[in-house]
Amino acid sequence: MDLGLSGKVAFITGAGHGIGKAFSLAFAGEGVAVAIADINVPWAEAVAAEIVQGGGRAFAVECDVSDSAQVNDAVQRTAREFGQVDILVNDAVSPILTGAIEELDDEAWDDNFRINVKGGFYCIKAVAPLMKERRYGQDRQHGVGRRTSRRGDSDFGGLCCVEGRDHRDDGVRGARVRAVQH
Repeated sequence: MDLGLSGKVAFITGAGHGIGKAFSLAFAGEGVAVAIADINVPWAEAVAAEIVQGGGRAFAVECDVSDSAQVNDAVQRTAREFGQVDILVNDAVSPILTGAIEELDDEAWDDNFRINVKGGFYCIKAVAPLMKERRYGQDRQHGVGRRTSRRGDSDFGGLCCVEGRDHRDDGVRGARVRAVQH
């Protein structure tokens, strides 16, 4: 299927495995150059190698989304490597929080918020100037794996608020912003 994305560049977090890997392979299959951003470098390298072996363009980049400096560096490296960033897929998530809410400790909750909300915010903030400059961009906040609760995940809601603000920003006109949660 031709989605008209050939020649675009995607920055995908959590891209070394699972749904992030599936996004990476699918975008590469559409002719998109892909930055495989993951905290687990060997996984990211394996996905990038698979794409390159299949004739696509990809590279692995270490990225802990909870570290704004590391996110900025990874996005800038992507722009240097491929000349632009057109698509952002935020799929990096913290480990599953399980059990009753009264049993969650502060550390687990803070870790979840730091990765799932702040990490998504850092990624949006890092790619926004590049998308504004070109007046083009697509932003996907992917909720699969955001397993903090059965309904109304706070992290997903927090990113939807950021997305809503970004979508109204005059400098990003023409950008498509979507949030998907399963």
